[in-house]
Amino acid sequence: MGLPYLMHRTVANEIRLSHTIGRGKFGEVWKGSLHGDDVAIKIFYSLNEKSWNRECQIYNTVLPRHETILAYLASDITSRHSLTQFWLITQYHSNGSVFDYLQERKISTTDLLRIIQSAAAGLAYLHTEIFGKERKPALAHRDFKSNNVLIKDDLRCCIADFGVSVLYYSDTKMINLGNLPKLIAGTKRYLSPEILDGTLESSNFDCYKKSDVYAFGLFLWEIYHRWELVKNSSKTYNLAYYENISHDTSIGKIRQIVCQNRCRPVFSDCEETEMLLGKKLQKISIECWAHEYDARLSSLRIKKTLNKLMH
Repeated sequence: MGLPYLMHRTVANEIRLSHTIGRGKFGEVWKGSLHGDDVAIKIFYSLNEKSWNRECQIYNTVLPRHETILAYLASDITSRHSLTQFWLITQYHSNGSVFDYLQERKISTTDLLRIIQSAAAGLAYLHTEIFGKERKPALAHRDFKSNNVLIKDDLRCCIADFGVSVLYYSDTKMINLGNLPKLIAGTKRYLSPEILDGTLESSNFDCYKKSDVYAFGLFLWEIYHRWELVKNSSKTYNLAYYENISHDTSIGKIRQIVCQNRCRPVFSDCEETEMLLGKKLQKISIECWAHEYDARLSSLRIKKTLNKLMH
């Protein structure tokens, strides 16, 4: 994809929309074409203008291009069907999200490791502050889940959806939440115990990062159960806590399950030929979803551990 960054409010008329490829609480995602290249267009409903603004701000000012981050191309405000729409245009990936790709597909050991290692590398990149010419603050995603991780053609991942992300600058110790909710952000199934019970220290950036790590542990559990060597695995993709939590389960009920009962998803065993690898992956997940945030692994430690497993 050789398209350059395009200036805000100049591009909507040049895009040809094709069809819807996703929907969420923010709006819809469409496949389209721009100058002959396939692109994805995230169309925000007018009620979600703040989230669109936040994501555009992050892409335009603090997030350099990186192989583990969905490539941003342009943003625009336009009118369709007499309604104002807020567009964010990115690179298109035909495999869709991890959630989409693994719906009815089992994966090999090589592909399993490639997906989780590249996702971990992306999270570690977000969490790391970079100094110098390509300076970027540390970011915590705050809505990390299989729907927000896309699969590229080589089955490596890139992370998307930064509309509720929080930024941190170590020199000023400033945590930048934008105009967004200070504590409850993200998808309730993946909310960490400290978010659910209201004990997250909002002035401590490590808390935000470790909430991402908690969600990564659930993400790893989900991918593990699409591994072709897992015994008695489901024919279709199961979300973490699928036995306890449904789409309409209340925050109060989830708080009871996760915080009071301290329930976590249960791992199925894998075939004996890869039992050692299976146990190592389970250990990573368990150390990601520890109840106390400071007992969880760092994203950099997860990345390094998975790098070793790949070699």
